[in-house]
Amino acid sequence: SMEIYNLRKANEAMSEKLNEIKEKQDKHIKEQDRKKKEVNKIKKSIIKEKKELKKTEQFIRRDDEERKQEIIKNTHDFVESMYKELQDEQDALDKEKVHVNFIKNSYKIT
Repeated sequence: SMEIYNLRKANEAMSEKLNEIKEKQDKHIKEQDRKKKEVNKIKKSIIKEKKELKKTEQFIRRDDEERKQEIIKNTHDFVESMYKELQDEQDALDKEKVHVNFIKNSYKIT
């Protein structure tokens, strides 16, 4: 009877110990799950940030390209207008030359 009592006490003590161990394991598992969720949240936000960054880079590249094209067009237009001005001046000079030659020639005749 004393033996059975001692066995029961030992059994209860072991059960308590097992329950304590199980509780510690459960706490540990919950903590691990919480950490995993946190890590996943961070991963998702990093992925989102990367996507945003990529969009921004594309926008900047597109903007740079548009600006480049605008500068090229403006430069081209400027060169064209300068060329036209020079051409007009050249034409005016040619007309004057013809006029001067005409006057010269008319004086030669007399």
